Amino acid sequence: MANILSIGRTKKVLTMYPVHTHAVWEIVLYIFGNGTAMSGKRSIPFSVGTIIVNPPHIAHSETAPDGYENMVLSVKRSPFSAVAATIVRDAEHAPVRTIMELMLREYMLARKSSAAACDELAGVLFGYLASLAMSERDATVERVENILIEHIQDASFRVEGALTGLPLSRFHFMKVFKKATGRSPRQYLIDLRMRAAMNLLKTTDMPVQEVARQSGFDDPFYFSRIFSRRTGVSPAAYKVRSAS
Repeated sequence: MANILSIGRTKKVLTMYPVHTHAVWEIVLYIFGNGTAMSGKRSIPFSVGTIIVNPPHIAHSETAPDGYENMVLSVKRSPFSAVAATIVRDAEHAPVRTIMELMLREYMLARKSSAAACDELAGVLFGYLASLAMSERDATVERVENILIEHIQDASFRVEGALTGLPLSRFHFMKVFKKATGRSPRQYLIDLRMRAAMNLLKTTDMPVQEVARQSGFDDPFYFSRIFSRRTGVSPAAYKVRSAS
C-alpha cells in the first residue's frame, strides 16, 4: 500500500493513552466516549465524531474518565498542515466512519486488490476531510439539511418537521441557516426537489405528472409553475430540450 501504513480500531475501552509521538501522520476518529486529547500544547475536547489529524513528530495523548474507543489510520503523506493538528467533525450520517470502516475491511482482507482499494479510499477520505476543514458547517444546519434531503420525495413533509427540537430559537436558526446556505429551509427544500425533477426529466421517460410526484410535489400544476419560474421553461419543454 503506497501511502497507508496501518489502520485499526481499539478493541477495548481505554481511559488514557500516554504521551507519544510518531514519525508518520495519524488520522484519529473517535467512535465512543468523551474526553480530552492533547496535540502538542493544544487541548482538544473530543466526542463521537471528532476527527484529529496529527502531523508527524507532534506529541499527543488522550484521557477519558469513562473510557473511549477510536479508529486510527497511519499514513506516510497527507494534505494537511504539518505544523499543528487539524480538527474537524464527521457529519451526522458518519461518512468518514463509513470510509474508514471500508478501508479497515480491505486492509484486513489483504487481497491483491486491497492495496489499490485502500489508497483510492484514502484519497476520498482526504478530499472529504479537506472539505470539512474548509467549511466546518454548523452541526445544527447540517442536521436540518440531512432531514430535508431525506424528505425530497415526501410531498406530505413540512419544513416545520425538520425544525423541531433545535437547540436554539427558530428565529435565530433561520438566520444561521440562511447565512450558511444562502436560502431559507423552505427554499432549500424546493431547490433540492427542482434538482431531482431536472434529473428525472433528463434521464427518464416519466411523464411530467409522475416526475412531479417523484420529486415531492403532489400538485403537478403547482410543480409546473414553480419549475417554469425557476428555469424559464416548462417541464415538458425542458424534457424535449434535454433530449435533443
